[in-house]
Amino acid sequence: ACSLTLNVANAGTETINTTTGQILNLNQVTIGTGVNFDTLQNSGSVAGDAIFLSDVDGGALSGGAVTSAGTTGGGTRDAIEITGGSTSNMSFASATIDNASGIGIRILDPAGTVTFTTVDIDGGAFGLFVGETGGFAPTGTVNINGGTFGATATQSNSALLINGGDTTVNIAANVTHSGASGAGANVINRSGGNVTISGSVTTTGTSSGISAGSNTAGTVDFQGNLNLSGANAAISVAANTAGTYTFSGASKVVNRTGATGAAGAARSWTRSRSRARSRRARCASARRFRTASRVI
Repeated sequence: ACSLTLNVANAGTETINTTTGQILNLNQVTIGTGVNFDTLQNSGSVAGDAIFLSDVDGGALSGGAVTSAGTTGGGTRDAIEITGGSTSNMSFASATIDNASGIGIRILDPAGTVTFTTVDIDGGAFGLFVGETGGFAPTGTVNINGGTFGATATQSNSALLINGGDTTVNIAANVTHSGASGAGANVINRSGGNVTISGSVTTTGTSSGISAGSNTAGTVDFQGNLNLSGANAAISVAANTAGTYTFSGASKVVNRTGATGAAGAARSWTRSRSRARSRRARCASARRFRTASRVI
């Protein structure tokens, strides 16, 4: 980072409100004792990233309550982008985001801990993207501790995309997805680390459900309830060379309404369950035979 040191004291009410102007841009900044905001807001549509935080190091940043009414300019124009291997710990009390032309929250190469207490992200191409550019070795953690993705307006692509790296990711927000492409949650190209999705995932329409693919290590655990009735693949775990994949939610409902080539994952899961039931039936029959033999 450069020699600029920034402090915003946690005194009084610290607020930035814009209409169509960028809310905040911190690039190669060292934070001193801390940066604290109560609210960060754009009420119109920003031509670019509404909040851009790159290579931010040093003390902690508290963004308070973020509200973004939209961004324009294509798929790389996000409501919040955190990138550049930032080492500062960052926290946000809430993020209410609508109509980002790119991604609601994009987090690349985090080296600190990024926490959102709750989110309400509707529309946009993706709701959340967590990934690695290859220029850093991210060791950070991303926490989404509650809220919703796609509750009133679905993402046009996937609601959650965790792509590459070994950042620890914990998502407790509930996902609803019915987009024409993408899925409720994709976890792909990971080289390690833990991804835990404890919120529910509900998919309808032409959406795919959840997928974990092309991972070489790490763990993926869907702990929340699953209700997957989109027309495409409900559950896909494919092309992984290693890793552990767990579906530990209390309720798992797969009710596919269509059939495409990619949907074989759901059929395979059903067949596996049928085979398991058949094996259990055969074993039960064998036990009854052995018991009868002993009585005779």
